[in-house]
Amino acid sequence: MKLLSVLILSICCTLTSLAQDDIVGSYWTPDKDGKIKVYKVGDIVYAKLTWIKDMASQQSKKPNGESTLGSILLTGFVKKKDNLWSDGYIVDPTKEKKYSGKLWLDENNNLVARGFIGIALLGKTVVFERIK
Repeated sequence: MKLLSVLILSICCTLTSLAQDDIVGSYWTPDKDGKIKVYKVGDIVYAKLTWIKDMASQQSKKPNGESTLGSILLTGFVKKKDNLWSDGYIVDPTKEKKYSGKLWLDENNNLVARGFIGIALLGKTVVFERIK
């Protein structure tokens, strides 16, 4: 009986640990012309651009002409409660601007990002479809 209790406790701890990393993975950009990879360093969530469909387009260039490939798009997000990451920034590498943001996963396990200046009510929401 004692062994069974230890086994159940181990499984519960493992599942809790896995649930905390649900946000980590690869996603399509909203227009499906690029891919991002969401990863964690410690407890902080980041994402970088890992693939661009049309490398020659202006949308794949920074103002200085460099490629946006490899650019950090999400930075500094911390899990605040179940399925909500905040206190980070959403970065637009083509304009070299950053916006306050919140992240969460929708019912289809896609990444939802809300970027805003000042208050979240005056922002924009985009959905990144998880790559299976």
